[in-house]
Amino acid sequence: MAFQCSATPGMRSASSMLRNTARPASPGRSSWTASFAEVGSRVSDLALALGTDLESWEINPLRVSGATVEALDAVVTGTPGAR
Repeated sequence: MAFQCSATPGMRSASSMLRNTARPASPGRSSWTASFAEVGSRVSDLALALGTDLESWEINPLRVSGATVEALDAVVTGTPGAR
């Protein structure tokens, strides 16, 4: 994945979380939809945690292979100290 991220701790956290989006579904949840929902939930949680420091977030494309969903490219921009 390619990341463009500011140096703030919150933005470093954003890139770290995105690196961990590619994962198979949890045991007992074999469908790709469960994995896709998990990625969406994690992205939403991180956006809330970044608050007003988050200016924009683009993940495109997401690759789905079986039960694995992977962000192939992502750009996160922010305004450090906007809180």
